[in-house]
Amino acid sequence: MPVHASRLTRRTCLVGMAGLAAGPFAGPVRAWPLTGPVRYPATASFGVEGGKPPADGGGFGDSPPSGHHIADSQVFFVVPSLAPGVGAVVGGMLGALIGGAVAQGRSSDQAAPLATLLRHRFDGLVRSGLDQRLAGLAARYRRAADDTEADIRLTPSLTIIAHSESSPMLRFRLAVDFPNAAGSGRAFKAYLHDRDRTRPLQGANGWLEDGAAPLLAAASESFGLLLDLMVEDLQGAFDPVFEPDTAPALRWKHRGDDVVMYGVLLRESPQHVLIAGQYRLAANPAAIRLVDRALFSVADAEQN
Repeated sequence: MPVHASRLTRRTCLVGMAGLAAGPFAGPVRAWPLTGPVRYPATASFGVEGGKPPADGGGFGDSPPSGHHIADSQVFFVVPSLAPGVGAVVGGMLGALIGGAVAQGRSSDQAAPLATLLRHRFDGLVRSGLDQRLAGLAARYRRAADDTEADIRLTPSLTIIAHSESSPMLRFRLAVDFPNAAGSGRAFKAYLHDRDRTRPLQGANGWLEDGAAPLLAAASESFGLLLDLMVEDLQGAFDPVFEPDTAPALRWKHRGDDVVMYGVLLRESPQHVLIAGQYRLAANPAAIRLVDRALFSVADAEQN
C-alpha cells in the first residue's frame, strides 16, 4: 500500500496549503501553467539500471557540477560551499569533499576507507520493490526480461549533501528515463526524497556506522516511498493538481538554509511535504520531491 494515499483534487490541494504557515506565496495565490508533462503510457515494460544515472539536459540527472561520483557506485558527494567546478578539481580527493576537510588538509589515502563505505548500488533493492508493486497492477505494467530494452528505465542514486560533516543531508533519487517518448524521442522524470539531517556522516550514530547499516536502512525506506509515488503517478493521482487553476505557487526552503525554492504543494502529512517542481514559473510534474517535515520551512513572501 502506498504511504501517501488519497486521490488529489482541487479541494485537497488548497486545503493542504491552508495548513502551512502564513506567507508561503509569492504574492496572491495564483496558478502556474503546466510545462513538459511526461505521461506514462497505458502499458509498458520497466527496467532498472545498475550504472551511473543519466546526466540529461533537463536537470534530472544526478551529477551536479560540484559533485563527486564514488567509483563503481550509485552514490554522489556534494559540498554546497564549494563553487561550481571546484568539486571536479578536487573530486579525486574524497577527503576534501567533506565539510571542513579542505581546511584540515585530509589526503586521498585518509579518504579511501570512507569511499569504500560509500560504494553502494541500489538497483537490486529497487528491482525487488518494483516487482512487488507491479504485481498489483494486473497486466498493464511488467518488468522487462532485459532491463536495457525496457520502455521505461529506472535508475536509483543517492547524493550526500555535506553542509557539514556533522549534519549531511541524504537525497535519494529515482530517475525515470523514457527513451522512446512520443514527440521528443526521449524524456525524463525524477522522484526525490530529502531526508532530515538526523545523523553525522561518521562516528557514533553516524550513517556509516556498523558498515553503513543505517544508510542502507534509510535507502530501503526512501526507495520504497519513491516507488509508491511513482505508482501513484502512473495511475494519474497527481494529474488534477496540474489543471490550470489548481497549482498554487509555494516558496520554501530547507530548514536552516537560505536558498529559497519554488514549487507546487501536492500534499502534506505530519511526516512529509510533497512538492512538484517549478521551472521558468511553470509547474513541473517531471520533478516530484518528498521532503521530511522536520527539514521543510516555508519561506517569507517576497517584498514588493
